[in-house]
Order: sequence, then C-alpha cells, then structure tokens
Amino acid sequence: MTLRAEILKMGTLPAAWLSLLSLAALIAVARGDVQYSQAGFLVLAVVTVASEYAGGQMRTSLVAVPRRGKVLAAKVTVLGVMGGVAGVVAGHAWYLTLVTLLAAAVALLMRGGVPALTVLLGWFFVAAPLLRGGARWVTYVPDAGRAAEGVRGIVVTGLWTLILLAAATVTFFRRDA
Repeated sequence: MTLRAEILKMGTLPAAWLSLLSLAALIAVARGDVQYSQAGFLVLAVVTVASEYAGGQMRTSLVAVPRRGKVLAAKVTVLGVMGGVAGVVAGHAWYLTLVTLLAAAVALLMRGGVPALTVLLGWFFVAAPLLRGGARWVTYVPDAGRAAEGVRGIVVTGLWTLILLAAATVTFFRRDA
C-alpha cells in the first residue's frame, strides 16, 4: 500500500516529470559523465520529499499510515529504485542511487526544498569542485564517490549516505510533521 502511494505521489509532481525528462536528455548527451546528470537526481529527491512538507501532505500521509518507519522506508525505496534504474542507463548506478538517497536525507533533515537544494547544489557544484586536488581529507567528503576510484569511492559515498539517512530517520521519528 505505501509503496504504491509513494509512486502515485511522485507521479503527480510536475517537477518529478521534468526532472526525469531532463535526466534522459542529459544522460543521452553526457555519454557517461555523471557530473551534470546528478543535479537532476538531487532535485528529484528534494522535490519529492520537500513537497510533502510544503503542502502539509506529510501530516495526511502519517495519519493514513501511522507507522513512520513504513512511510519513510517506502519513500526511500521508491527514490532509491528510481536513482538506480536511471543510473544503470547512465552507467553509474551505485553513485546515482547513493546521491539520490543522500539528497532525500538532507531534504528530510531540512524539511524545505530551497534550503536543501541550496546546500546540495552548493556542495556538489561549487564547494566540492573547488576543493578537489587540495588536501587529502577531500577524498572523504560526500562527493568523493565520483572523484575516487573503485571501491573507496563507493564506501565513502555510502557511509555519508548512511550517516545522513540515520540522522534523517531519527529526526523523522522525533519531529512533528
């Protein structure tokens, strides 16, 4: 029930459709370069999560399904699958899935689209590129999965995603909608 509801809710968001269409175009043009196509996944995740808070629909969702864990798991699952499927097409399934989940976690923590997008786009497109090639610790930041080679990039991005999802889960359970 909850997975179906999340898919239906995502399908009614015009921004989700625009993100998916622009992602398809970017993937076709970029030919494997994930830098710009990740922006669509960041926007898709933030819009999907933050729109429920902006319109007050999160309260309705939690009244309909009182188990917060079930609501959160369905939302994260749908976003993760979308990121993974589109990531397979782009050739970067693991990275785009993790970035999508990381963006969802930030949106859950901030409960607003504009602040979450400001933080995420500012990090992924301004701060991280400026820091690359600098100190060693830069390979341990959330964007390291794209810059680092092999398993280390997956592990670093996965750990950041896991940490932020854990914080978002705790916040989601303790805070009112």
